[in-house]
Amino acid sequence: MKNVNIFVIAHKKIKEKISDIYIPLQVGNGEDLGYLRDNTGNNITEKNSNYCELTGIYWVWKNYNIPDYIGICHYRRFFEKSCINQNKIKKEEILKIFKDYDIILPNKLMLKTDVYKFYFMHGEGKEKDLKTTREVIKELYPTYLENFDNIMKRKYGHYFNMFIMKKEDFCKYCEWLFKILAKLEEKTDLSNYTKQQARIYGYISEILMNVWVENNNLKIKEYYVAKTDETLYKKVKKELKQKLKKLLL
Repeated sequence: MKNVNIFVIAHKKIKEKISDIYIPLQVGNGEDLGYLRDNTGNNITEKNSNYCELTGIYWVWKNYNIPDYIGICHYRRFFEKSCINQNKIKKEEILKIFKDYDIILPNKLMLKTDVYKFYFMHGEGKEKDLKTTREVIKELYPTYLENFDNIMKRKYGHYFNMFIMKKEDFCKYCEWLFKILAKLEEKTDLSNYTKQQARIYGYISEILMNVWVENNNLKIKEYYVAKTDETLYKKVKKELKQKLKKLLL
């Protein structure tokens, strides 16, 4: 039987019930939550404010005995069978999916503008970040440049830095990703960035995941992502209460 682990990246306590394939991993230097931490062994935890969940991904890559299939989710975002957080993806289902697919990613996020403009139009990044990223890809991995340019023009993408993939693909992806980000870091001055903008490498990597998957012709299985702190169920319940209140007035 193949082994599966899904790391739950956290900087707060995980409220959800999780099965034994899920492993909580605390990132950054906050108060100890009693989980595995990304500040041991070969790590980049001091970069968490800029790399976000990537410091956890880096730690897994460099320190963990990686299983046959490995996934990443978040303490408040999980892969679910529907958009309501009640049916987290299970090992048996994952193994079944991988008979026909190469990677599990969140459903596409449909945007009102293209990926390029979406990055910097909402205060989460600067346009120059994308231009520098393109320069780095052209320098280090020129065969990826066409896909990068194509994805920049699209009005959709797979976001959240969540995935489940095969061990060998995970290792190849990390090698590719962190090499790009290291070079990007050399070329980027964050001194005039806001706290949000300074999360540049976490945000850029969300785009780069799409580039890497497409360039390597991986067959994608899309899956719902449910937010445990604001599920569709809670939203619908709130809307119904508001409508009922108006009817009773």
